[in-house]
Amino acid sequence: MVLTRLAAMALVSMVLVALLSADYIVFDAGLGHGQDGSANGLFLPMISTSPKIEGNLRTPVPTTTAVSAQTATPNASRTPLPATSTTPSATTTQTSVQTSTPTAPPNQTATQVPGSAASPTPTPTTTQTTASTATPTNTPTPGSGTTTRSEKILVGPGYTDVSPKALIRTSSNRLYVGVSTCDAYPCVSTTQTIRMYRSDTTGIPTGFTRLDSSREPSGVAQWAIAVDGANVIHIAFNTRSTSGGPVTALKYATFDTSTGQWGTVETIDNAISFSQDSGGQGVQSVALALDAAGKPHVVYLAGTSRRLFYRNKTGAGWSNAIQVDNDVSYSGNLKAWHPNLAFDTVGHLIVAWQRGSFNGANDGTIYVKVRDTGGTWGGSLNLSGVNGARTIIDQSTSLMVTADNRYHITWITAPDDYIRYQYSDDNGATWQSNHPAAGVQVTHNPSLGPDGKGGIRLYGHGTPDPHPDGHGDNLYYFEGAGGAGVWSAFTHYVTGAFDSSVNTRWSQYFYNAPTVVDIAYWADPYPNILYVGSETVAP
Repeated sequence: MVLTRLAAMALVSMVLVALLSADYIVFDAGLGHGQDGSANGLFLPMISTSPKIEGNLRTPVPTTTAVSAQTATPNASRTPLPATSTTPSATTTQTSVQTSTPTAPPNQTATQVPGSAASPTPTPTTTQTTASTATPTNTPTPGSGTTTRSEKILVGPGYTDVSPKALIRTSSNRLYVGVSTCDAYPCVSTTQTIRMYRSDTTGIPTGFTRLDSSREPSGVAQWAIAVDGANVIHIAFNTRSTSGGPVTALKYATFDTSTGQWGTVETIDNAISFSQDSGGQGVQSVALALDAAGKPHVVYLAGTSRRLFYRNKTGAGWSNAIQVDNDVSYSGNLKAWHPNLAFDTVGHLIVAWQRGSFNGANDGTIYVKVRDTGGTWGGSLNLSGVNGARTIIDQSTSLMVTADNRYHITWITAPDDYIRYQYSDDNGATWQSNHPAAGVQVTHNPSLGPDGKGGIRLYGHGTPDPHPDGHGDNLYYFEGAGGAGVWSAFTHYVTGAFDSSVNTRWSQYFYNAPTVVDIAYWADPYPNILYVGSETVAP
C-alpha cells in the first residue's frame, strides 16, 4: 500500500526480477496437499518495488449488466481495572474542497459470470441467549443539514482495515474504537494486542482513553467489532502463536462498556492454519455482524488452501463451520481474500469476498452470496467478471445496506485501481453499476459509509503517484444518494500522509447516533498512529 511496505520486501523482488512474467514461483517443500487437493509448496508472490498506484488513465470502463442469482433468505465476571490515558487529541478545521474532472469513457457491455450452481446448505438452528433486540438502522431523513466536524482527532497507536468494523457508539452516544497496533510492516508479531479506546466525551470526541490494557487479547492478526443493545462490544479476532508464523485460531471476546473491562476469551476455531500473504496488515481475514437479537455472526478465512467459512453463536457455543464459497472454483494458486458481511433490513445476511492469487496480481474476482432468514444460502454471484478486480493487500470490498434495503458495494479494478460502485434493489439477485467520476477515479481501499443525512459516502485517499501503485496523500470522499443518483465531486476531507484504509462506523442493527458520522484512519509512518474524524449532521 505504501512505499515503506514494499521496501520491506525489496530483497524478494530482486530475486524474482528475472521472472516478472510469471505470477508466482513454487518451491516444493514436501508439505503435502491442501484441503482442495492442491499442492502445498512455498509460494513466493511477485512483488512490485513501486508503491501501490491509482491514477486517472482515461481508458474505457465497462458498464455492468444485471445478472440473476439464486434467491437467498436471511455473551464473565469483570473487576474494575485502571485505565490508561492517551495524549490529548488534536482538532482540525475543515479544509478546502477539491474536485475531479475525469473524462467519461465510452460505455461497453460486460457480461457477468455467475458462480456455478450449488444446492442450498441449511444453517444449523440456533438458540438465542441475548435479550436485546433491535430494529433496522435508524437512518436520518435526507436533508442539507448543518455540520459540526473535527477531521483529525488523535486516538493513539493503531491501524484499521476496510471490511472488518472497528468503530461503535453506545446508546449514550460515546464513541469506542477497537484496533490493533502495527510497529513495523507486515505486522505479524505476537505482541500485537486489541486496544479498546473510549472517547473522553459524548458526541464529537476531544480525546481517547485506552481501557483495561493489562487484559487485552494478544497475538492478534485481524479483528472486527460490533455493539449490541446492552452496550456490550463483541469482538471476533484471529491469532498467531509465534511471531511471523501462520494464523492459527479464530477467537471471540466481549468488552463491557459499563465497567470498562474485557471478558473471557473463547475459541471459535482452533484449526485455521493459513500463512499465505503473511496474514498481517491489509490481509483482512475475519468479519463480524450482529443480528437483530444481538447474536454474533462471523465469516473468516481458514485452511492451507484458504477458503471462506461461516459460523454463528448458539448460546454457550458456536455453530458448525459452513464453507460459504463451496460453489466457487479455485484453480492453481487462487484463494479467498478479504471476507465481508452485513445484514439487510429484513435479516438477510450478505457475504462478500474476493478470489485471487498473490499480492499485486490482476486476477481478482468479487463474489457475493446471500443467506435468507431461514438459514438457506443462495448461490455465489460474480460481480466483477473473472480477473476484473485487483488482488492486493488492503483492497477489500466495502459493503453496506441503507434503510430502503438497497445493497451497496465498492471495490477496485485490475489493473488500474479504478473505483467501482454497484448496488442491488432486489435482495442481491441483480446488480447495477454507477461508478463515481465517470469510472476513472483511482484510489486504494475505497470505503462506504453513511453521510448522516440518509445518503452514502465513498472514501479514499488521493490519486497515487506514480499510478497505480504509488503513494496518495490526503483523504477525500464522494457523496450521494446511492443507486443511480448523482455523485458529488471527489471532496477533500483532511490533509496529510494518509495512504491508509478508512474504516467507517455503520451497522444494520444497534446503530446508535445515526446523525453522527465517524471514520478512522492512520498515518503512513510506522509505528502507525490512528486518528478519528467525527461530525454531527443536523437533518
